[in-house]
Amino acid sequence: AASSIRGGRRKRPPEPEPASRLDFWLKHPDGREHFIEVKNCHLVYDDGNGYFPDSVSHRASRHMRELACLAARGHLTTALFVVTRGDLRGAVRPSEHHDPAFAAECRAAAAAGVAFRAVVVSCSLEGLSVMGEAP
Repeated sequence: AASSIRGGRRKRPPEPEPASRLDFWLKHPDGREHFIEVKNCHLVYDDGNGYFPDSVSHRASRHMRELACLAARGHLTTALFVVTRGDLRGAVRPSEHHDPAFAAECRAAAAAGVAFRAVVVSCSLEGLSVMGEAP
């Protein structure tokens, strides 16, 4: 058996594809792909910052790992947090208190090149309006 692999070239196994479908997949005119995962942040503490998640979320952690994997393969990737409250005065942060594993996955994803953005959205009977980007 060992003789049958002599002379062969070593190859790295292919990186796994995402196990779930992320929220958005964009293809730029130049061919680059951009994967976006959207999270709803509805928890704002007295410090004025928004926090996600408000409980343990294995699914959200998996999404961060998948974005990190795609970023490591050279794709554009973004985690977009949508804040549906008007009392956000600071930034949106991963909730270390509610889900330390998710917070760790966010740090790893950021190190891999995942962009993190947050927008504040106003909700009314007429629809949704983006009020602006949070820091």
